[in-house]
Amino acid sequence: MPKRKTKQKRIGANEKKLIASLVRKFKRYSIYRNMKNKRETEFNKLLFDYARQKPRPLQVRNKDIPSPELVAETFRPEFFLTNAGTKLLCAVECKKLSDHNAKSRWKEGLSQALIYATVYKAVVLLLLDFTKLGVYADCFGSGKTAENRFAARLRKVHRISIVVLAPAD
Repeated sequence: MPKRKTKQKRIGANEKKLIASLVRKFKRYSIYRNMKNKRETEFNKLLFDYARQKPRPLQVRNKDIPSPELVAETFRPEFFLTNAGTKLLCAVECKKLSDHNAKSRWKEGLSQALIYATVYKAVVLLLLDFTKLGVYADCFGSGKTAENRFAARLRKVHRISIVVLAPAD
């Protein structure tokens, strides 16, 4: 029996602009060391509100979120970006990393992003790096590192963009 073809998710020019705008907006967002004790759900609310702010408010939703189901489990992103034509444009997953849980939270966020990529056209994995040395922010910063090659491959193959924010102070 021939292998069943999977429908490829294509991202149009206008959709690419919307997704790029969301990524740029998140890269400009500032977090501070004194926010370290905030819960991840508080950051989700702040980021959701920030995405909706001017000068370029984006159509993000955190209600009635389409959630993929895998192995009899439902996986729900924090919120998602939509446009007039496509309901399932871009999922946003946020993970707060600290010294004692960074590795497990990183792996959890990455696996969730891969699951969301099966349903959404794109995914933004947002890492809030509250580790003492800012290891994740350094590794995913500029330069030709293994992490940047990995992130580029995720963008190209799975349509997953990684944004790492570290405290500004």
